[in-house]
Amino acid sequence: MTNHVLEPDGTGFYLSIDSADSETSDQAASSSTAPAAGPRETPAATVTHHADEESYELLVGGQRAGILVYHVIGSHLSITHTVIDQPYRGKGLSWVLIRHALDDLRTRSVTVSNYCAVVHQFVKNNPEYGELLGLPQSA
Repeated sequence: MTNHVLEPDGTGFYLSIDSADSETSDQAASSSTAPAAGPRETPAATVTHHADEESYELLVGGQRAGILVYHVIGSHLSITHTVIDQPYRGKGLSWVLIRHALDDLRTRSVTVSNYCAVVHQFVKNNPEYGELLGLPQSA
């Protein structure tokens, strides 16, 4: 697994990304998260890429909070759906999951298409991700 620690992303959650793919699955996994800032304790959010399951999983405070599912055919990846578990809805966590999944996908040699309405809305509000999905960029 590859671990990336990121700064707060505006949702009140700290995030680390663990990318478990077939090339690194034999290596020992390590996980770390950034410490919470301010007087209020903030749960850590971790996004883990499960290449063998074709998904990205979101954990909050060590508990599964959501999943983004995709399918791969050759070098083409299709995002099919994103689900946030009921107790975690309404907190902006789907966008945390989507943002970090798309950032990770940018580093891979794949073309990406999307069939998920939530990802569509995310990209509509964050046009810098449009190029990844083959959408025209505004000037």
